[in-house]
Amino acid sequence: VIIQNNDIELVGNIIQSIAESFGITEIQTTAQFPREIAKLNDITEKLHEMYIMRDRLSATIAERSNSIKEMLVRAEDARTINQFRLMRKYYQKMHTLNQAMVAEHKIRCNNHEELLKVLRNLNKVIEQGSRLRVGAPASRLISACRNAIVEEHFDMLQKIILFGV
Repeated sequence: VIIQNNDIELVGNIIQSIAESFGITEIQTTAQFPREIAKLNDITEKLHEMYIMRDRLSATIAERSNSIKEMLVRAEDARTINQFRLMRKYYQKMHTLNQAMVAEHKIRCNNHEELLKVLRNLNKVIEQGSRLRVGAPASRLISACRNAIVEEHFDMLQKIILFGV
């Protein structure tokens, strides 16, 4: 059976209705939805960029955290040898680093919120792709897509959704 339409949601609903009407427990399909694949490529590109940004922000925060610890040790050393100007200088540097960390944390929170939105959109595309199948093929597709996301093999998502597993 060949179903031709540009709307992945409509085709998914048709396949689900056919399976339900005829009591079919498994349907494996191949699909071609250029607009959805272009959307998927945009989503995975954004996702890849956001993962890179998240890793970079994590490294920067870890580096700043170590610098703050170092400033704290130096400030306490200066206090024990009664060098209060030096101690004050280290505490000021520590304060500046802390402010920078707070700003970076806000950026990281915004990045995380954007990442969640992108993942929701990706989940919607995966769900639409799974509705093109019935039974075990649909479950395998979802599982394969989740594994591809975890392993950051975003290029595989397109093939999995188009051809199944």
